[in-house]
Amino acid sequence: MVLSDFLFSSYGSKYKPNFKFGKEKLICNEKAPPIKATKFQISYFAFEGPETHIPARSAVTQVIDSAQSPYTFSHCKVYAAWETDEIIGYELWRNIGLAMICVFVVTLLLLCNIQICLMVILIVVFTLTDIVGFLHFWDITIDIISCVNIVLAIGLCVDYSVHIGHAFLIAKGTRQEKALEAISTIGPAVFNGGLTTFLALVLCSFSSSHVFITFFKVFALTVIFGLFHGLVLFPVVLSMIGPVYNLEPDFLADSTLTISTVTGSNKISPSSSGANTPKGGRDNLAFITTDKKPHILEQPWVTIQKT
Repeated sequence: MVLSDFLFSSYGSKYKPNFKFGKEKLICNEKAPPIKATKFQISYFAFEGPETHIPARSAVTQVIDSAQSPYTFSHCKVYAAWETDEIIGYELWRNIGLAMICVFVVTLLLLCNIQICLMVILIVVFTLTDIVGFLHFWDITIDIISCVNIVLAIGLCVDYSVHIGHAFLIAKGTRQEKALEAISTIGPAVFNGGLTTFLALVLCSFSSSHVFITFFKVFALTVIFGLFHGLVLFPVVLSMIGPVYNLEPDFLADSTLTISTVTGSNKISPSSSGANTPKGGRDNLAFITTDKKPHILEQPWVTIQKT
């Protein structure tokens, strides 16, 4: 009767909704029926961030676990955000690691050069480090939105360096000459791609939504640091320690290109001018490859006969 009297008293009636009894009803001045479920409320202080509310949530969980009952739990709407903050760090590192592995495998399969592949991965790591570090000073915290954008930034920033690495591989000359040729041939296209990407993001900067503002800041930093590392840092690194493949001198000496033209009974040597070439007849081209095995990075030399 103590519980019944308390719940019907002036100072205990406000706690009556916290008790759920069985099919029997709670009657004043009678013994309370068996309790089926109960609840009580606790109040948290105003926390500043994950550094404070995550330990508070853990403390409440420890108190509940100390009851050693399978029917006890705590629930609050804000717990969804708190639990996200608790695991977002691990999720971000895991997703970045998986994305970097995929980038490494695809880059290695397409470039077929382990040294350039490792350099590209290193440039991507530098770019991500700059992006995440600058986001801290741009008032962007690590949440679900920024985490997704950071992982997406990996696939965007790798383009700025992998094109330069591929152009370096197919260029000729010394390291410095290959780096100069790579930046002069593919560099303008890479810069135009970054510029147009940035122009597409400008409108998001005028939004008041946290989603669009975060999207703009993350990808704007991706374009800026991606272009810097891809067009400035990476060519310098390639000019110093980039791979160099020189063709064998005997291969260059033995490789020849012979062109002959036969139309009817007339034969014209390669030194003949185009004005003396007969216009009648039909030209058939036959490509005969040499026995020398060409270098993996060079186009094969061919002997061309035109009859």
